[in-house]
Amino acid sequence: MDVERMIRRILAVAGAALLAAFLAGAAEPPATPPPTPTPEAGTFVGVAERPEGKPIFFRWLDKSDPVDATILEYWDRYEAGRLSPREMVDLGTMLFERGWPKDAIRLYKEAGEQDPVLYDAWLRAGLVAHSEHRLGEAKKYYKKCLKVLVGNGWCNFYLGLAEEQTFNGSAALKYYRKAFKVAPDLADPRANPAILESHIARAAALVTENQSQFVSAMPMSYLEPEEVERTRATFENRQRKIERWKAQAAGTGQGSSQPRTAPGGSVRAGQPPVHPSPVAHPKRSPPMSSPMVSPRAVPHPQPGVSSRHGMPTAKGTGQPPAPPSTDSRKVYPWGGGPLPPPVAPGQKPVARTPAPKATPVPEKK
Repeated sequence: MDVERMIRRILAVAGAALLAAFLAGAAEPPATPPPTPTPEAGTFVGVAERPEGKPIFFRWLDKSDPVDATILEYWDRYEAGRLSPREMVDLGTMLFERGWPKDAIRLYKEAGEQDPVLYDAWLRAGLVAHSEHRLGEAKKYYKKCLKVLVGNGWCNFYLGLAEEQTFNGSAALKYYRKAFKVAPDLADPRANPAILESHIARAAALVTENQSQFVSAMPMSYLEPEEVERTRATFENRQRKIERWKAQAAGTGQGSSQPRTAPGGSVRAGQPPVHPSPVAHPKRSPPMSSPMVSPRAVPHPQPGVSSRHGMPTAKGTGQPPAPPSTDSRKVYPWGGGPLPPPVAPGQKPVARTPAPKATPVPEKK
């Protein structure tokens, strides 16, 4: 009995001690946590500082960051109505790079609606929507870009890529071929790595390359290369004269007709002015030589040779003589009779083809 009483007494004392300790801990005030580091006042545009109606991305902008400070500056000008459509596109690009694509598309659309010829706004809106896998929306923006500039290579390419990703292969091939036609560099993976994502684009690039090789191999040499070069040289000389006149006018300050002197010299009284010598321009050659027409078929002019027909000329006339023929009627390779000599002033022109001789009518017996 004494042992049981002792055990009960020990348990009662232990319980009383535990209860006293618990009550003492509940009565003490809670410990104050250590202060957390906070940024400097005015550094962040927090939720409390964001005015009513501002976009949600304002809460993450840091005024000490040059990029975010630029965004805030552009946004203030945008709300004040002092931002041009092109600057709206730049602001949208900054927002996209910062991680807010929806706000970027909204600015792109507004810029494109304010400036009807700003195709770049619709192209970037399509690219941003494309990056978000909103292909239907991206195709709509790409087509608006092509309505403004149908020959935009990037827009044609990415519209073809969106068509391919929506399983429309025929439309994709059409836009790919347009893109590679106006911008052949887009077929190079070093300039356009996105081509590696498409099998149709690589096939279209191969077709375009084969077509360009076919065009370069076509027998399209000039039939009258000397005449073409002579006419082209006339315009080239005229352009060089215009450039020299512009250089002289820029050197004198006004459009003065004073000629430019030779280097290191001056115009003296009684001496003619020294004009700059014309710049020698290399003679252009035909695009290619035809495999069906020999280069000797159109020879260079030589003394005593007609450059038009490539035949020896008759003495004193400058015209090719008639070729020998066993037939009584003379036949010339260019048709008709011999070319008439040049007509002097006051003379009547001579007929190119001689009149046929009258056939004698046999007399009736």
